[in-house]
Amino acid sequence: MTKYILSFLLIPLLLQARTVSIDTIMPQNVQKETGVNELTPKQQTALALWLEDHIDKKTTAKINKSTLTISQNIDNGTYLILSDGTMWQVDPSTKNVSSVWLLPFPVKLRRSSVKAYPTQIIDKNSGVYVNALRVEKMPSGTIKNKSRKDASALH
Repeated sequence: MTKYILSFLLIPLLLQARTVSIDTIMPQNVQKETGVNELTPKQQTALALWLEDHIDKKTTAKINKSTLTISQNIDNGTYLILSDGTMWQVDPSTKNVSSVWLLPFPVKLRRSSVKAYPTQIIDKNSGVYVNALRVEKMPSGTIKNKSRKDASALH
């Protein structure tokens, strides 16, 4: 009888149990670098719950706001606009990479060895990058700058 009462009392607690995945907290590449991917699923869940309880959410929100991301992919990867508002023209030799980038995702910038496109825009999750040149505006012939009438003719 006591077993049944105890089980009855625990059911609401189990229904309220949090399910957290380490994947929502930590990218796969960081899991590999830190060895978290070697933990059992039970250990990963325990770690995720602990992190969720102990990470200062205000600090995390500030970090997330300051993370640079790609916010727009224009003309099949020819131009990229980042979350800080900067616009980049992608090197045609690396455009095949940016043409398939789905948004948004975190990026970082670093110097490129290509003089005409002196900056690399790097996908922080995969490490894949494109070479790019910062521009103030797109040329008038790009898809974004065409009128609605012209753009609809493309479809």
